[in-house]
Amino acid sequence: DRFAQRYKAAQEQLQTWKQAKREAEHNSDQAGVQKAEHAIKEAGEAIDELDLFRKNLQSFVRSYEFLSQIISFDDPELEQLCVFAKHLHPLLRVDRLEQDEIDLSELALTHYRLTKHQEQRLPLEVQEDNADYSLRPVSEVGSGKPHDPDKKPLAEIIDRLNDLFGAEVSDEDKLHFAQGVADRIERDETVMAEVNRNSPQQLMHGQFPQRVADIVLDAMNDNEKMSMEILDNKEKGKDFAMLILQLIAGRQDGSVSAGAGQR
Repeated sequence: DRFAQRYKAAQEQLQTWKQAKREAEHNSDQAGVQKAEHAIKEAGEAIDELDLFRKNLQSFVRSYEFLSQIISFDDPELEQLCVFAKHLHPLLRVDRLEQDEIDLSELALTHYRLTKHQEQRLPLEVQEDNADYSLRPVSEVGSGKPHDPDKKPLAEIIDRLNDLFGAEVSDEDKLHFAQGVADRIERDETVMAEVNRNSPQQLMHGQFPQRVADIVLDAMNDNEKMSMEILDNKEKGKDFAMLILQLIAGRQDGSVSAGAGQR
């Protein structure tokens, strides 16, 4: 709740001062322009700080889940923190901040289950040919930097894809899958006509989610794993349909290019 309030307040400040800057420029008020630019910078930094917190939260979960398979931390509180952070991160998505508040007062962690998917040997020894380790260490959690504003929409899409599909599939493969669905949607003139004349909320209550599901069915042979996750989970299917809308909008305004990738 505090995250949502701070994020919303920072966004409102950003919009307010952008408007103030436009008015100052119109009135040739140089002092007003400088004051507005300073406030815009502060609001932008506040938003970047919150975005970075969300990113670091996910980085902690991924690092802990990986390392805990190799090292026994024997720390129940650290395990509880990881579980809490893992469930908190999806709630901090920007598109969910405006949704109705969920009452978690009676929610309590009573138990958890670890499922063994596979077992394999991790070669950690030094390689003779290049004197390097086979397993590269994770980067320092919390050392990340705010995203480049020009790449931020794409980064947000990748974060959404990670929420939907987890870390088992690479970012490039997940983005390629989503880009392919968006490509097919854009080739459908009837659907694009609806996209261009309706709001995202209206589209999500219409036939758009079903059209996305139809295209996912067409792509099932090449993307079976992700396709089944969307088709078997109605809520995840709706989330993915909303993501596709964001991807199309990003292409139309130039913030996301077709076929773009990110590592």
